[in-house]
Amino acid sequence: MAGIVGMGHAAELCQKKMKAETKRIRAFKDDLEKALLEIPNTEVNGNVENRLYNMTNIKFEGCDSDALIMGLHDIAVSNGSACTSASVEPSHVLMALGMTETEAFSCIRFSFGRFNTTDEVSSVVAAVQKVVENLRAWN
Repeated sequence: MAGIVGMGHAAELCQKKMKAETKRIRAFKDDLEKALLEIPNTEVNGNVENRLYNMTNIKFEGCDSDALIMGLHDIAVSNGSACTSASVEPSHVLMALGMTETEAFSCIRFSFGRFNTTDEVSSVVAAVQKVVENLRAWN
């Protein structure tokens, strides 16, 4: 019974805060995208209007996503979805969007949640810019 009451209270709190949290988290994603798209040969994958508010997938042309992830030491990003994390194949979603395997392997997914901060967004942007610049210098 206590679990049911607790779950009900949690749902009530969520409903009260959902609009504000969605707006705040969307702003993080938008700020990240805007800053990262200033890097040459970088683009957002998928439909920029009809998608989740807390997630973006960005292609960094000329950068291998695994190398990019390794360079972003303490930043949790991915080059695939959670349901295909054990796969070494390119994302089937990115391939369905018409990408080549090389293009699909140059994409990174960024996700945000309620515990992220503005400072973290700034740190991620700086780190990604540095790693992308270093990787492209080697190509």
